[in-house]
Amino acid sequence: MSFVRLNEPNVSAEIFDNEVLMVNIITGRYYSIEGSSAIFMRFLLDGNSVEASIEKMIDIYSVDKNE
Repeated sequence: MSFVRLNEPNVSAEIFDNEVLMVNIITGRYYSIEGSSAIFMRFLLDGNSVEASIEKMIDIYSVDKNE
Protein backbone atom coordinates (compact mmCIF):
# COMPACT_ATOMS: atom_id res chain seq x y z
CA MET A 1 0.00 0.00 0.00
CA SER A 2 1.12 3.54 -0.75
CA PHE A 3 0.71 6.38 1.70
CA VAL A 4 1.11 10.12 1.20
CA ARG A 5 2.08 12.63 3.84
CA LEU A 6 2.76 16.34 3.86
CA ASN A 7 6.34 17.55 3.83
CA GLU A 8 5.91 19.11 7.26
CA PRO A 9 6.91 21.61 8.52
CA ASN A 10 7.53 23.07 5.04
CA VAL A 11 3.97 22.37 3.86
CA SER A 12 0.75 22.91 5.76
CA ALA A 13 -2.84 22.02 4.86
CA GLU A 14 -6.22 23.13 6.16
CA ILE A 15 -9.47 21.36 5.36
CA PHE A 16 -12.57 23.49 4.88
CA ASP A 17 -16.08 22.42 3.84
CA ASN A 18 -15.45 21.88 0.12
CA GLU A 19 -11.83 22.87 -0.17
CA VAL A 20 -8.35 21.86 0.92
CA LEU A 21 -5.99 24.82 1.17
CA MET A 22 -2.29 23.98 1.14
CA VAL A 23 0.63 26.35 1.58
CA ASN A 24 4.33 25.85 1.02
CA ILE A 25 5.86 27.81 3.87
CA ILE A 26 9.24 28.11 2.11
CA THR A 27 7.98 29.51 -1.21
CA GLY A 28 4.80 31.16 0.09
CA ARG A 29 2.76 29.50 -2.64
CA TYR A 30 -0.84 28.61 -1.86
CA TYR A 31 -2.79 25.81 -3.50
CA SER A 32 -6.57 25.54 -3.41
CA ILE A 33 -8.02 22.10 -4.12
CA GLU A 34 -11.78 21.85 -4.67
CA GLY A 35 -14.38 19.37 -5.84
CA SER A 36 -13.57 15.69 -6.16
CA SER A 37 -9.86 16.45 -5.80
CA ALA A 38 -10.50 17.94 -2.36
CA ILE A 39 -12.42 14.84 -1.33
CA PHE A 40 -9.55 12.62 -2.47
CA MET A 41 -6.98 14.81 -0.69
CA ARG A 42 -9.04 14.71 2.51
CA PHE A 43 -8.92 10.90 2.44
CA LEU A 44 -5.14 11.03 2.06
CA LEU A 45 -4.70 13.62 4.81
CA ASP A 46 -6.85 11.48 7.10
CA GLY A 47 -4.22 8.74 6.80
CA ASN A 48 -5.86 6.50 4.20
CA SER A 49 -3.63 4.75 1.67
CA VAL A 50 -3.78 5.82 -1.96
CA GLU A 51 -5.48 2.53 -2.81
CA ALA A 52 -8.09 2.89 -0.04
CA SER A 53 -8.75 6.49 -1.11
CA ILE A 54 -9.34 5.36 -4.70
CA GLU A 55 -11.78 2.71 -3.49
CA LYS A 56 -13.65 5.31 -1.44
CA MET A 57 -13.88 7.59 -4.50
CA ILE A 58 -15.21 4.70 -6.58
CA ASP A 59 -17.90 4.10 -3.95
CA ILE A 60 -18.84 7.78 -3.67
CA TYR A 61 -19.16 8.32 -7.41
CA SER A 62 -20.56 4.85 -8.23
CA VAL A 63 -17.88 4.27 -10.83
CA ASP A 64 -17.41 0.86 -12.45
CA LYS A 65 -13.71 0.21 -11.92
CA ASN A 66 -13.67 -2.19 -14.87
CA GLU A 67 -14.37 0.60 -17.35
